[in-house]
Amino acid sequence: MRVMRGVTEEADTADLLYATQRDYAMEQLADAPAQGGEGQLRWINPASDLGQVMGAMNSIGSDVILDQRDDKIDQTNDQARYAYHALGAPVTGLPVLGDTTQRLIDAATYEWSKDVISAADSAATEKNSEHYNSGVGGTYSLIDAWAAERGVDVEDPENTKNDPNWDAWQAMRKEAKQSYSGARGDAATYLGRE
Repeated sequence: MRVMRGVTEEADTADLLYATQRDYAMEQLADAPAQGGEGQLRWINPASDLGQVMGAMNSIGSDVILDQRDDKIDQTNDQARYAYHALGAPVTGLPVLGDTTQRLIDAATYEWSKDVISAADSAATEKNSEHYNSGVGGTYSLIDAWAAERGVDVEDPENTKNDPNWDAWQAMRKEAKQSYSGARGDAATYLGRE
């Protein structure tokens, strides 16, 4: 995971890595038989592979988002520290006003940094959530397109035709999401995020 994360620093390499991983996962789906089979396992297992690959890749993207947040927080802390010294040093030696002014500068600097860090954290959390939802949605789209090619009516939410492969398709979606979330969490752990 760390090597894969490292090579994503360059956009071209990141795109190539994502494409090869996606192609591998799609190959697993392409090799699945035409029917879901007993317990839908012949479709569930490739969906698990797809979910694991897509979840791990999504976690790498999340790490990029969180690194950007961490950089913003570090930058803010540095700015607050420098402001504390730059603004506070000239007033510290002033009799009577020095301590009071220094405390006001401390409080203002702290409140400013707290607000900036909170905004950066909220923005990263929202962007990370959108990234997760987009990844799960993209995984579902791949499975839906694959199932539709095999004759599953993915537009029939109630399975009115009683197609046994409709149930297998639903099982695929559930398995893919579980595998996606599990692989995403595992990758985050390997990357030191959880």
